[in-house]
This record gives sequence, structure tokens and C-alpha cells, in this order.
Amino acid sequence: MIRRLLVEKLPCWPLQAFFRLYYSQKALELNERLKQIVESTVGSTKARYKTGEAGHHDWLLAKVELSVFEVEKLRLLREQKTIQAIVNELRDQPAVTVIGALSPKFSSGDLKESELPSLKDQPELKSLEFLFPRQKTKGG
Repeated sequence: MIRRLLVEKLPCWPLQAFFRLYYSQKALELNERLKQIVESTVGSTKARYKTGEAGHHDWLLAKVELSVFEVEKLRLLREQKTIQAIVNELRDQPAVTVIGALSPKFSSGDLKESELPSLKDQPELKSLEFLFPRQKTKGG
């Protein structure tokens, strides 16, 4: 049982950690871009409020949205720190070692049929087959 777990799951952990870290970095970048967009609207909303074209609630709503982005950024940073520690542990590095920006190269999908990994023995797919057994069709 333990040997099977090590053979099936252990090779996936570093890859999952890598892509979780990549996702975390991209989420932080997106958070910053969205925050800049909302910040630009805060200025215009405040100017419209001062001239009487918009209500005070519009300006306050934009400020609340900025606060939401800041809270989300703190959550993402905390998550990224945890994932970096996991990746560093897998690399046999100190947990505080900084990992630069990741830029994986994705394949263009031009793999030959013989090069594709076999999905037949994937435990995730087996568990799905257990949860959702194939229904036998009538007349077939």
C-alpha cells in the first residue's frame, strides 16, 4: 500500500507544487493589475462626486473594492510563502530561499500518440470511475 502510494503519488507532488507556485505568482500579478484599474476609477469617481454627478456611495464602493484587493493580496502572499517553502523543501533548500518568477514552457500539443503518458493507471481516474460507474445502456 505505501509502496503503491510512493510510486503513484510521489512523482506528482513536485509538479503540483511547481504549478501551484506558478499559479500563485500569476494570481498576484493579476491582483495588482486589477487593483491599478480600480485605483484609476477611484480618482474619477471622487471627481464626479465632487461635481455632483455621482453619489457618495459610488466612491465608497470603489474604496471598499480596493480594500478587498489588498486583503486578497495578503492571502495570496501568505499562500505563496507556504508553497515556496514546500518547493524549497523538495529542492533541499532552506525554506526562506527566494524563488524567482517562473516561466514554464507549455507544449504546442504536437506529441505523437506513443509519447503521450498513459492515463490508464491514474488513481484519480479510477476514483472517478468508482464514484460514477458507467451505466449500461438498454438494447446495447
